[in-house]
Parts: sequence; C-alpha cells; structure tokens
Amino acid sequence: MPESVDSQPSENMNKSELGQTVNPESSKKPVSELSFIDALKERERLLSRLRKTTEEEEKRKINDVISEVRGRIQGLVQDLQDEGAFKPFTDVLQDLEAKKREGRLTAEDIREERRQARDLDKEWGLSEDDPHYGVIRWYAEERLNLLRNSLTQTPVEESPTSRSPDNQLAEKLDQIIRIEERSLSRQDQFQAETIEMQREQYEAFRVTGYSGLVSAESAQAGLNVQLFDTQPPVWYDRLPERWKNVIRTRLGILLGSYIKREAAHLSLDDYTDRRDIRVNKEALITMWNHMPGFRIAMATMFNDFFLLSNTGSLYVDKKGLEELTNFDDYKEKFVDKLTKYFKENPELLTPENTMGGPDSSPEVSALAAFSVAWNLIFVGNAPDSGDVGRHIRNGNVYAEQIRAFFRPQDKGRGKWLTGKEDFGTDESWGGNLGDWYAERIRHDLKFRKKFEEGKINFMPKRMFFSLFDLTNVGEGDKKRRETPPTLAQTLVLSRKKEIEPGSGLFDYVNPEDVGLSKIGSGELWPGYGDLMDSAKRIYYIIQSKAKNPTVQELATALSKLRTGRSKLLSDVYSDIELLEGAVIGMMQGPANYSSDILLNISYEHYDLILTQVLGDDRLYATMEMPVKKAREKAFKDLNGVNLNNPNNLGKHMRMDKYFGRREIIRRRIKRNRKRFGM
Repeated sequence: MPESVDSQPSENMNKSELGQTVNPESSKKPVSELSFIDALKERERLLSRLRKTTEEEEKRKINDVISEVRGRIQGLVQDLQDEGAFKPFTDVLQDLEAKKREGRLTAEDIREERRQARDLDKEWGLSEDDPHYGVIRWYAEERLNLLRNSLTQTPVEESPTSRSPDNQLAEKLDQIIRIEERSLSRQDQFQAETIEMQREQYEAFRVTGYSGLVSAESAQAGLNVQLFDTQPPVWYDRLPERWKNVIRTRLGILLGSYIKREAAHLSLDDYTDRRDIRVNKEALITMWNHMPGFRIAMATMFNDFFLLSNTGSLYVDKKGLEELTNFDDYKEKFVDKLTKYFKENPELLTPENTMGGPDSSPEVSALAAFSVAWNLIFVGNAPDSGDVGRHIRNGNVYAEQIRAFFRPQDKGRGKWLTGKEDFGTDESWGGNLGDWYAERIRHDLKFRKKFEEGKINFMPKRMFFSLFDLTNVGEGDKKRRETPPTLAQTLVLSRKKEIEPGSGLFDYVNPEDVGLSKIGSGELWPGYGDLMDSAKRIYYIIQSKAKNPTVQELATALSKLRTGRSKLLSDVYSDIELLEGAVIGMMQGPANYSSDILLNISYEHYDLILTQVLGDDRLYATMEMPVKKAREKAFKDLNGVNLNNPNNLGKHMRMDKYFGRREIIRRRIKRNRKRFGM
C-alpha cells in the first residue's frame, strides 16, 4: 500500500521540534529568528497544546519553549524602543499629558493623535510585510487607548521627569504583549471601543452643532444614528423630515467609513458583519439636487480618480493613483477651491440647503460636500476595487483586508513572486492554496511562468466589486437581454464640465443622466452587503478558512452571486477555475511539491469524496460550457475519477497503483521533498 503524502509527527519530540508538533505547517525557524507575529502565534499554539496535554514531561518541555518565545517577543519590542521607533508617539504623549495637567486636553487633541497614528505607514515607510509593522501598529493603538481614557481620568500629578513616556513604555511592555495575545477576541473588543468612541464623539458634537457633524465626517469619526433619534440636537430636531433622512444617511455612511478605516486593515469580518451602515436612495437624491457642492464633489472625484476597465468596472488610472496617494493635499486643495466658489456665489448657500444656523459658512459647506462625497466613495469600496495591481500606498484611502478580498490574486502576486513568502507557516498568505502557490512558484520555473501569464487561477483574480459597480441604474432591455448600466458607469461616462474655466471642479452637464432616481432599491447597502457575505464565504472556502463548509453552502453562495442582476459577478462566479479553487479549499488545499493537484484527502476515498462534491449540478449553473464538460474538466484538473460513470471503474482502480496517475504524483512529491531539503 502506498504511503500517505502527509507523514504524522512522532510522539517523542525533543524541545526544538515541539513547535512543529503543535502545528505541522509552522515554520522550522529557530525561536531566535521568529518575527513578532510569528512569535505571538507560536506562543498561542504552545499554550493551546499545554492545556491539552497531561504528561508532566511534555508540559515541562512546552513551558521551556514558551519562555523562549516570550523572551523573543519582549526582545523585539525592546529593540524597537531602542531604535526610537516609538518616538513620534512618546513625544506627542508628553505634550498631551502636559495639557492634561493644565486642564487643556480636548477631544481635538485626541483626534490629532489618531491622525498621526493613521499616518504611520507614510511617516515610517512601513508596509504590512515589514517585520516591525505589527508591533508598532499595536503600540500606536495602545497609546491611543491611553490617550482616550485620559479624557475621563483624573489629572496626572507626577512630573514628566519622574515618569517619562519612555519609562511608561517600559512598564507597559507586558501589557502590550497581552493585548497581542488577545487577538482572537479583537472583534468584540473593537465593537465595545466603537460604542464608547461614538458616545464621546456625540457628546462633543452636541455642543458644537452642525459644524461638529461636518468635522466628524471630515475626520471619519464614529457617531451613532440611534443617538439622534433618542437624544437629538436642537438644530437637528428643527429640520424637515427629508433633511433628517439626509443626516441619518450621512451618519450611516460615516459609521461605515469609521469602521472600515479603524478595523478593516486587520479584520474583514469587523467591517462586513456590520448591519447598521446605511445608504438611502432618497437621501442621495436630495443631496444630489439640493446639498451645495455634493454633486460637484462626486463629479470631480470620479473625473479625477476613475476610468472604466474593459469589463465595465471602476479602475484607478495613473492620475487617480497620484491623487489618492497624496489624498490629504488633494482634499485641502479641493475644499479651498470650493470654499472660494461658494464665497463668490453666496446665493448657493440658502438656509434651506445648508441646514441653517450661523455655522453653515462657505468653509463648513465646502468641507461638508467633500467629506460626504468622499465617505460615500470610501465606504462604497471604490478605491479598493479599482486598485488593479495594488499600487495605492496611502492606507487612509483603502482597507487592506477589503482590497485583498476583492482581488486576491493581486495580493498573492505581491508575496509569492518576490520569494519572501514563507510557505508552510501560518504567516503565508492565502491559506493552504496560497501555501501551494508560494512553494510551486519558488521551486518550479514552468509553473511560475504560467502563473505570470495568468494561466493558473485557482486563486481568483477577482471576487467582488464596489457598491457603485454592483448598483444598477434602470432595468436594461429585457427583450434583448441587455443588462442595465451600473452607477459606476453613469458616474464616469456622463458628460461633465468645469463649473468655472480652470477651476478643476466639475459638475454634470445633465445631472439626471447619472440616474439616481432609476436605482431599484430604496436602501443600497443591504443587497450589497448580502452579496458580499456570499462572496466572503467562498473567499474563506478557497483559503480553507471556512468552518465546516458544505456543498450546499457553496452551491447556494454561487447561485446568489451568479443569478443576481450583476453581469460582473455572474462572469466571475461562472468561471470553472474559481469553482475548482473552492473545491480545493474544501479539501484543505493541494499537497505541496507538485504542480499537478493532489488534494489533501484520504487516497482510499479520494474519488468517492470528489464525486460527492462535483456531482452536484448546481455548481455548474450559468457556465458557458455544458455541465457534463465542466464536470469532466474539474475531475481531470483535480486528478479524480467520476464514480457516477460506470465506465470509469477501471480507471478508478488504476489511479493509486504503481503506475497510476495519483501514485506517480505521490512519488514525485517525496522526491521533491528530499530535493528541496524537506
């Protein structure tokens, strides 16, 4: 009987092999060479193993390794402190604590610190691939938590010399490490912090009036729609109902922007699982026709940032890339130009259209127009979806987990082709399938060439699109089976003109051409979010990260994405390689060291399991090729035999013999493991 591809670890492991016993896929690096994130995950795995074992000798060995790993974590944090990596935050903290002692600490000071933390990547030239990225990110969050708490705590009595920020940092090393170790409960922690932050922001907003809302929108600070219904500010209570609907919609968009900016660089679920994001059609129409500058901001940003790809979806062109990379400068110039335009045309700022009140100045109105339009573009994921090739380097205009989800192969390319990806570890991107890509690209030049030519697409090039790409305008020509244009297409293609020659600000020649009134749904987000959930489920299945996936769940998700009103999604999810990628993920990925797919399932039941999955006709609905042909291709690509066809019995019996197809692949895997030192 042939040996299994995956050998089991021995029961008697020495200390140096212990980490691999906990997770056979983990890195073989010594503890002294582990990255910060690797070390944290290794410690979590060891603690899990410690809780399960009853052998005293094994417990002792595990505890010894835990001590080494913890020392590695503390050493990395201390090294960064010695290098001055935390200096920007300790300097600001010292200034803020001085203000606190003098009673001058305000919410605006806290917001400024948050802004500096968000500029971390740009100021330090860090990327997510940098080994320092995780620890500095978490340090920034720890300092922000401390500063936020400062608003409600009693003033600090100690002098700066007796307890400097650097000394505080040294005392907090263990606390920072414990925060990292609680990463599994980040979602609950983030939601609790979100609620508290919303309350703080709302209290500040109640005092400042309408301009306070605009400031919150500009900073993408979190506020809560429900608070407006239970504790409405005076100016809001006096508004007509249609403008109240506008404010509630702006708050729903703002909440989505806040959650995306704060959480979605690290967690996709924190963003996609929220159900209180709101984009109301009637409110959009009201802002489009009556809110000064909103339509100008939308027209100008779609003119400056986006083109349409050959599939009709949004695409960030070279000009858009430059503007988004330097977004703060773009925003400042835009608001200045629109403020000037409002001052020269004061008749545009009527009390009816500016919410009234003394704080509806040209400056506030210009900032409001830009902020609302940008937050809609941001929460609608237009930059994330349109960034083909991952060229945007400004983390304030996209969210990493969303960008990776929308275009997973782009994410993989940036890791696998550089040769920096450590396959066989928890840090390798893309789950088991990503691990296979990384290993094959490193060891098989023919595979690498085919991948670079776009011929190996089990990890999809595209999985989802922006809100604008998936919102249809009108019904289309049903007799000709033509799909209607999307909101993205009408926003980009509708004719625009400069509001003044040389101003760089644009408006639509005929605003009705964009067609907001033709959008079918009264609320844009629920349908979009529902489709996103289905796409995310398949995304997790492909990476072997879904919990107990079933054929029924896969077929349901595929059906929802294929048979909706989006041709973009239908084309993506009718691709046979995407289906094969999902099946590979359900089987815990392919075995490494072979460019021919060999699934990580029992070879005795290989064909039976594959037949049970691929035998469901729903998996092939809407594909261009007939069901029978598509199924045959899937069996062939995955090196399986369809047992539903009685003519395949002999082929099935030969597959695992010495000269059988799968047995040849197994022997090749063993040779390659020896060849590449595994």
